[in-house]
Amino acid sequence: MDLNSLVIKKIKSAVFKSWGKIPEMDFILVQPPDLKFGDLALECFQLAKVFKRSPAIIAQTIAQKIVPDEL
Repeated sequence: MDLNSLVIKKIKSAVFKSWGKIPEMDFILVQPPDLKFGDLALECFQLAKVFKRSPAIIAQTIAQKIVPDEL
């Protein structure tokens, strides 16, 4: 399993823990425009539409559910 797949798996787990479902959509990781924001980013606009919350709240909620590990 490659790095993107592992990260997406963790994101989907965090989404499920937060909202009890994983929407049928593509979870696509992109490179942020500025590396100070990290190596990978998930655009949260589709999730914001599904869960009727701002993209910032979606991102914050997901981040709080992901437990750091060796990855």
